[in-house]
Amino acid sequence: MNNEDLIDANAGTDDEIIEGGVVESFDDLSFREDQHRAETSRKMSFLLVWIMAGSVGLHFVATAIFASVNNSEAVDALAKIFNMWLPVISGLVSSAATYYLTREGQK
Repeated sequence: MNNEDLIDANAGTDDEIIEGGVVESFDDLSFREDQHRAETSRKMSFLLVWIMAGSVGLHFVATAIFASVNNSEAVDALAKIFNMWLPVISGLVSSAATYYLTREGQK
């Protein structure tokens, strides 16, 4: 179907033909692995730091709430959970921060 057929098909309507432009060949997408790794490590490091900060803050708030309503069993359970969670998340944060700060090509 060419443009003349489209014009004839739309002869009785107010619709206009919208030109789509010229389709050209495209070059390969540029991908820089070093830049991708740097951005990924930066994002992961900051995300893990925010997760750690959020979990500490959430633990503090939950402990304060349970302590204010005299629910010592919940405070003890939270303490056990936090004592298991803190070493895991702090290990992840420290290894991600170490990688981020000592990666190759840092200027």
